Amino acid sequence: MIATNAGVVLANAQEREFGDFDISKAWKAVKKNAYTPSDHDTDTLYYDREPGISYEARPGLTSYMKQGWVYNDDWPEAGSRTLDYAFNDYACSVVAAHSGEDDATVQALKNRSGNFAYLWNNKTQFMQARNANGTWANNSFGWTEGDDYVYTFDVMHDMKGLARLFNGRQAFCDKLDAHFQGGHNDHTNEPSHHSALGYPNQAAETIRDIAWANYNTTSGGLGQMSAWYVFSALGFYPVNPASDEYIVGTPFFEEVSIQFPSGASTGGRAANDRERRLEIRAPGAPTKPYIRSLKVDGKRINPPNLKHSQLVNVARIGFEMRSTPTSWGSRPLWET
Repeated sequence: MIATNAGVVLANAQEREFGDFDISKAWKAVKKNAYTPSDHDTDTLYYDREPGISYEARPGLTSYMKQGWVYNDDWPEAGSRTLDYAFNDYACSVVAAHSGEDDATVQALKNRSGNFAYLWNNKTQFMQARNANGTWANNSFGWTEGDDYVYTFDVMHDMKGLARLFNGRQAFCDKLDAHFQGGHNDHTNEPSHHSALGYPNQAAETIRDIAWANYNTTSGGLGQMSAWYVFSALGFYPVNPASDEYIVGTPFFEEVSIQFPSGASTGGRAANDRERRLEIRAPGAPTKPYIRSLKVDGKRINPPNLKHSQLVNVARIGFEMRSTPTSWGSRPLWET
């Protein structure tokens, strides 16, 4: 939403083996965003875009680098900024690693990507913005187009670390249930888009309800954010876009065919790589939301995760669907 997400796009490309650009120049730009505060960072509020500022990247980076969070009493949207910057740091570590940067720098950025934990209030079991002296801000302050429910799950790069804060899977699942059942999920805005994924059985009906409620061909349907629908309809979604991983949800259609252009399987670097087709089959999917099994070119997949290479280098993905909940995918990759 409000951070330096160009670094995420670059990490996404590099993790998928697209390297036909100047990687060292990309790292130079990403590094500047990660370590150089915006002009007048400590005396400008940066509510949105500040006119007359020559360099604006991560407002509040000064305090973020000093203590690990953006001070709520010095910058607006401090909670959202802190969580987004932590995610951006993970993306920056990916770009740094691909650029050949030294291990110490890569690890330093990975360590900083754990700064989301500074906002965890164990007493309330929510993320919460913090003031300069470490005290908690009012939980209604510090968020960008969302609330504490929405942003408590804004740790796309480290779901294992987030689940650990909840002290157990059940508490994590209960909070997700409260999020959706309490009407906190606002799918008309981006911060909510990843929250429905993770546990296929619990997520299946929620994903389909979101699709039916928000996407259609009328003027009232979501268009600008329709990539969510496209991925979800295929049966998987890139929860962490700075990685090469997709989380399995629930396919909507019995059969989908995807035509890949030449070079797709190697990041566009093999001119003689022929065009190929991926067939996704899920018999009964329109009326059966639950996954009984998943196979990629005949090989069984158990954790509900797919790698990018599995999508662009195979011929067939097969879902076996059921009308009632199953045990498949009950342990996501971050729990194995």
